[in-house]
Amino acid sequence: MAIKGGSFLLDNIEKIILPVVGFVCLFLLVSRVLMTPNAVEYEGRKYSPGDIDKRIEAQTEMLRTYLGEEPKPVEVRQEELGEYVSELNDPVEVDTTLWPAVPRLLGEDDDGRQYAVPEAPVISDASAGRIRALAYIPKQEISGEITYESAEAEPGDLDVVTVDARLDVSKLYSSFYETFAGSSVKAQWQDLELARPVFAAVQLQRSRKLSEGVWSEWQDVPRPKIDNMSQLLEVIDSVEELPRGGMKVRLLQYDNFAVMSNILQPRCYDIASAEQEWFPPSLHKKFVSLMKEQQAAERREGLEEARLEREKQLDEARRGRREERTVTRESSSGGGGGGGGGSWMGVGSGASSGRERVDRSRSREDRDREQEELRRRREEEKETINDVYAEFEQLRIKSKTQLGEVTEPLLFWSYDDTAEPGQTYRYRIRLGVFNPLSGTNKLKSGSESYKDKVIIWSNFADAGTVEVPARLYFFAKDIREASNIVTVEVFRYALGYWYSKEYAIEAGEVIGSIDSLEEAGEETEQPKRQEGNILTPEEVDFRTEAMMVDTAAIEDWAGGRSLRPRSYFDMYYSYDGSDIESMPISQRFWSSEIQGIYNEINVSMRQPKKPPRPRVGELAGPSGSGREREGSGGRPSWMDIGPP
Repeated sequence: MAIKGGSFLLDNIEKIILPVVGFVCLFLLVSRVLMTPNAVEYEGRKYSPGDIDKRIEAQTEMLRTYLGEEPKPVEVRQEELGEYVSELNDPVEVDTTLWPAVPRLLGEDDDGRQYAVPEAPVISDASAGRIRALAYIPKQEISGEITYESAEAEPGDLDVVTVDARLDVSKLYSSFYETFAGSSVKAQWQDLELARPVFAAVQLQRSRKLSEGVWSEWQDVPRPKIDNMSQLLEVIDSVEELPRGGMKVRLLQYDNFAVMSNILQPRCYDIASAEQEWFPPSLHKKFVSLMKEQQAAERREGLEEARLEREKQLDEARRGRREERTVTRESSSGGGGGGGGGSWMGVGSGASSGRERVDRSRSREDRDREQEELRRRREEEKETINDVYAEFEQLRIKSKTQLGEVTEPLLFWSYDDTAEPGQTYRYRIRLGVFNPLSGTNKLKSGSESYKDKVIIWSNFADAGTVEVPARLYFFAKDIREASNIVTVEVFRYALGYWYSKEYAIEAGEVIGSIDSLEEAGEETEQPKRQEGNILTPEEVDFRTEAMMVDTAAIEDWAGGRSLRPRSYFDMYYSYDGSDIESMPISQRFWSSEIQGIYNEINVSMRQPKKPPRPRVGELAGPSGSGREREGSGGRPSWMDIGPP
């Protein structure tokens, strides 16, 4: 009998497999197609590749709409703002009881303290002075990284106007002490840190004399070009203009010796001129006077040496002639009684002449000895240039100087290195100290006007008028009437000395040109920079930019009470073609002012040229270079206090 079960699977295998295959296909359709595994989760939801693009595009359109709208203010709750500011000021809690007490700056707490504003500084005795000298001019711009001492420099002409004044520093310190730590201040409010003034600025202003004879508005003189702290020392007078950190940071930046000395007593350029030096005006006048005395003494010594040399030569000539006469008499006397008598008379006369010569020689030696002794005593009694250097060193503030203990008025200064040759200026100066109460609510009633003022200024002290001479002059000296040609001499100041050249000028020609030293009449073999250590320019710029227009014969009257007629020619010239100026031709007809300038320049040109002094090094003085002083050891004076 056959078994049918074995063939059932074979007969129905396709019926069993088809449902299984269908289920697998359905699962794959649902899981791999309808429910894609490439879905991306975004903002808490899953998106298919197509849906995520649509979602991002919708958000982009919404943002475009927001960007086109006006900004809406955000409401800030005051309680949250105070908490935020507190956390910002003190991001890390520090137990200050574990550390020594630190100086407290005003405004850190609010304990109700009230102060008056200290009295303004008091300055006086302002004076202004000018020097023209050969100085070491930096080739590169001075900045915080490049100081004047480290910068490469070369000799160049410089006009510097310096203004100095005196500060009653004792009164200033007393005012601050009484305001913040005096007996009238509550014990819990007394603050020794605030009781010490911090210098903020020395402000120098100038006004220029215009061609109409009136003065321009007052303008601030910029910080010197060699000041590497000029950006830090910019004068800011309002709390709103202070940089980040406000008064706290400002006080910390200025409360050190380097900044203070640069404010009160800035160093000047290194002077290269052999017979010039920079000093504050109150000392420079004494320096100039002593320098003139020294030069006069040198001239007198030169004349005395020349006189002694001439007398020596005359004595030798007389002695030679006497010896010749003696030999002649001896040879002509012969022998015999007559000869003997002649010989006896000759010997006697010779002995007498010898005694007279000895007496005259001794008399001259005694006179010279007495004059030398008198000269020595005078030299010991009078001041010397070294005394000026010593006095300057006494006036300088040093790192160890305690200004609060200084009883004498403090000399401070500022200088203008932008003064233009040929201009006249008037100057004034004032000094300011920081107002530690600015930006706070610590001011007593009646002092509220100082709340926003950063600096407490002194009065302005007038320093007077300063005329800066031109570096280029020309003078009409002669005329050839037939050809109407004028001889004009042009003077140019270059590298510390005056140079001149004459030009034959016709109407329509510009006066002057650029010429070498040979063309200018200088006796130099080579127009090189250094000839025997004397600095000379390769070329001299004699260009005046003035064009001769014409000449005219002038008939007028001159003299005081008794007038007399005179005839001369005027040269007419113009700088711009519209304004025409005139100058008499021939020195006889120049004004006293023009003659004075001409004579002064010629006297200066006759002085022997000297090589420039080296820059800071073996020699030292107020400006950095300067002269070697007794006992100085050749040490630069600013090295004792550190370069400002």
